Amino acid sequence: MTSAKNEKAVPDSVKNLITLEDVSFVTHRALNHSNVKVKEYRFTPYSDKELGYFGSHWQLDIVIQVQGEQKNLSLFVKCLPLNCQKQIDFVQEEGIFLEETIFFKDIYPQLIESYCGEKWSPVCYLSKKDILIMENLRDQNYKMHDIFFDKTELLKSALTSVARFHSCSILTEDRFYRESREHNTLGKLYPGSFREKTYTKSGGAVRWLQAGINLAVAVADRLGYNSLRLRQSFDQIFDVVRPSQKYRNVICHGDLWTNNLMFDDAKPIPKCILVDFQFIRYGPMVLDILQLIYLSTTKAYRKENEKELIHFYYSILNETILKNKETAETISPKLHDILDAYEDLRLYGCFIASLQFPIALLDPEIVKENTKDSESYEKFIFGDRTDVTLAYMQKNEFYRRIIEESIGELVEIGNKDSLDSPR
Repeated sequence: MTSAKNEKAVPDSVKNLITLEDVSFVTHRALNHSNVKVKEYRFTPYSDKELGYFGSHWQLDIVIQVQGEQKNLSLFVKCLPLNCQKQIDFVQEEGIFLEETIFFKDIYPQLIESYCGEKWSPVCYLSKKDILIMENLRDQNYKMHDIFFDKTELLKSALTSVARFHSCSILTEDRFYRESREHNTLGKLYPGSFREKTYTKSGGAVRWLQAGINLAVAVADRLGYNSLRLRQSFDQIFDVVRPSQKYRNVICHGDLWTNNLMFDDAKPIPKCILVDFQFIRYGPMVLDILQLIYLSTTKAYRKENEKELIHFYYSILNETILKNKETAETISPKLHDILDAYEDLRLYGCFIASLQFPIALLDPEIVKENTKDSESYEKFIFGDRTDVTLAYMQKNEFYRRIIEESIGELVEIGNKDSLDSPR
């Protein structure tokens, strides 16, 4: 159990989110046993590090009695961020946390209703508007990796879970059609659950997006690129993330980077679990593939390996659909369509790398220092980060190389791809 020191570190705002009835409920669900009595429970910080900007993470330790025997149960708890009021206000105003709770409460059960296969997400035992309680993956030897580049075994592991997630979306829509004989997409059935929260022209995210674009343009200027053309390329991102009229749409995770992937490190290919479904969207399935690959690899690696990775993803997608349906041919997308969509929408991968790497690859201590209170958080997330980025580019060779490569490829692809075809 936890020490008194750790117990004191937990704010009352977290403790008050959950009742004894809630603890009893999740305990019964987690153990699938009715004869369980909760003796006591405590919260502890889940990690010494910040795991994300849009949530606060805790461990729920429960002492239980089962048939006269005392046991311990550990669960994972996620609630609103606690760093600063500006952060809380942003998450609440944008509905970022709320929409993840809706996903696990209403949509996730539909996705796994008749799914047969290995899990691709953590099991969620309780979903309320202000709290999520899930299985503790760390107890199953899952862990996050540092930012990983050019590691095929990790990419294949992550792509396996992404393919299974996408398969569930396809299979669910097929089930809806067989039940109603109407072509109802998940996007239509849950219209309020897939609101674009990142690449939008309205809401609080606009300031974050504009800050990222301004930073990319500033770096491009230093590298001698045409920054006006670069801004024009960024304007296309709003169309790219919309549901496509040409390519297969599914529920997309929307935030596939290393902090949202947990691996068990089994050999030869580790298993992966996707976490943090706060930025889900309904759109082209290749957006998730592009995001995962572009935020995990270098340009040289992609040139040599990305086609193999797409083929691998497709094999898992088709295998999963076939396992859950007698014939997959009628509902599976074609491989050539996925390859075409990946190339046609490649600019999306360049966008996200240019926008996310400058923050994601910064020294965590620099991020911590620049988000220590509401004022600094506001300036760093929504303001001018150019000086911080350029200073670290001079200090860290790897950081400089990745940022320059990302901006360079964005300019290169943007110059030759007008994205005139219907999406």
